[in-house]
Amino acid sequence: MPVVYGSPDLLPNLSVVYVCACGSRIGEYGTQAGEPPPGWVRVADGEYICAHCAAVAGEKAVAPNP
Repeated sequence: MPVVYGSPDLLPNLSVVYVCACGSRIGEYGTQAGEPPPGWVRVADGEYICAHCAAVAGEKAVAPNP
């Protein structure tokens, strides 16, 4: 799922909600909105996966084929 950008009337700065395919979501506000949360990995333009899914993907990439 892509990143959702917004600027609610109550908040004068940009806010971003990062949503992973597993359902994990985290919001960033202001100056932190320009970078994904720690551990989150960009997988496509405007799409990120959470730290847990990135770790699982990394383990699968390193695991030997039977």
